[in-house]
Amino acid sequence: MSGEHASRRPVRFFIASPLERKNRAVHEGSSSAPPAAGSLACLDAEDSHHAVRVLRLRVGDGCEIVQSDAPGRVWAATIETMGPPVGVRLTRLMEESSGAVLRLALVQGLLVLSKVDEIIDKGTQVGIDEFLMVQAEQSPVGAERKAAARVERWERVARAAAKQSRQPALPRITVVSSVTEAAQTLNGDGFLSLVLDPGAERTLSGLLKEHEGTTLCGKRLALFVGPEGGWTEAERACLLNQGVEVVRLGRRILRAETAGIVAAAVVRSVCGDW
Repeated sequence: MSGEHASRRPVRFFIASPLERKNRAVHEGSSSAPPAAGSLACLDAEDSHHAVRVLRLRVGDGCEIVQSDAPGRVWAATIETMGPPVGVRLTRLMEESSGAVLRLALVQGLLVLSKVDEIIDKGTQVGIDEFLMVQAEQSPVGAERKAAARVERWERVARAAAKQSRQPALPRITVVSSVTEAAQTLNGDGFLSLVLDPGAERTLSGLLKEHEGTTLCGKRLALFVGPEGGWTEAERACLLNQGVEVVRLGRRILRAETAGIVAAAVVRSVCGDW
């Protein structure tokens, strides 16, 4: 979709819970009840500023709302008060995830942190749901410590990218100490894990075709991408011991900051979730 056409669609905001209910009697004693049409929500300070000062929205203008603790539920809404904060009224439920969409994680060996900014931005746009940033053996010295201090910045980058690309949820971003820790965490969460290796015999597209009959949609898939120097032999052995399968992206060898984004786009396209 071109920028010209995208600009005509209502802007999307992500809001925190709980929402104020219009009909409190209906929800009394059930604080976890889902919001209903007519509920009132407030944008946070950053989005309120953006709505008023940058987008120049006014009372009555339309927007879209995704509740942070209910990913996949997208509401049509209208601006009701200019605040601060800006208040919006939910009018109708537009989308609700059925749970059939693939959950996609990227395990990225840490690079120079400015390149990670780009991975978070572009990766969010193509639909990566989780980013696990790993201190690999060939990552820059001290990358884990610096990355931990940068998570808040990455969350802002992801939020902006999710709004622009109209994602149904915000991605989760974590920093982990080793590739083994990442693999164990994902195994415990039920992910099928693949490590991208240009020397592998089987291709990513070939593996996805093997799953065409059963479909990966509704499951969980993790992609492991090494830092600029790649995974060491010890790290590869750890991944294989954890049951991670080895695939290559294709004939071309991509940069570390590009491979995961391209692989994620391939997976989303094959699953029909583009």
